[in-house]
Amino acid sequence: MLNAVLSLILVALNIYILVYLFRLESIGCKCAMDWRRAYVIAYLIVSLIYSAAVWFITFKFKDSALLRDSRIPAVTLGALSLVVLVAGILYIVFGMQYIARLREQKCECSDDVAREVWEVVLYIHIAFLVLGALMILLAYSAWGFRATRDALLEDRPPGGSRATGGRASSGARSSRSQ
Repeated sequence: MLNAVLSLILVALNIYILVYLFRLESIGCKCAMDWRRAYVIAYLIVSLIYSAAVWFITFKFKDSALLRDSRIPAVTLGALSLVVLVAGILYIVFGMQYIARLREQKCECSDDVAREVWEVVLYIHIAFLVLGALMILLAYSAWGFRATRDALLEDRPPGGSRATGGRASSGARSSRSQ
């Protein structure tokens, strides 16, 4: 439920930002015309379509065997996730650059509360990216720690196999004692 509410808030904010960017063009704000603006608009439109598709699939087929028994390869989903991640990072970078450029040029026709809201949204995106990266690092470091600990307890090198059943062979014991 919380995930759905947060998704709706994000969609509403994306629409708000899109309306702001289209309004700049409609009022003839020449200092706001930039290639980064075009990327941000394209990203937001694709993001809204992607969100709508995910919602539709999730709610329409929630209890369906189609989603449970999906044969979509993990590699395909991983590649799609990587593309979405890279596009999102570019959105953040280009959005921050675009807002900074508008301020540097003192573009008065772009001065709006929507620009400030958009900047806050971008900072929230950055915070979520950093938190996600930290969670991934912590998960991998915990996994690595457990694997190393288990290997030490089993008397084998990390990542190696345990051919002797965890006990040193008599030849290994005698060579250690000599």
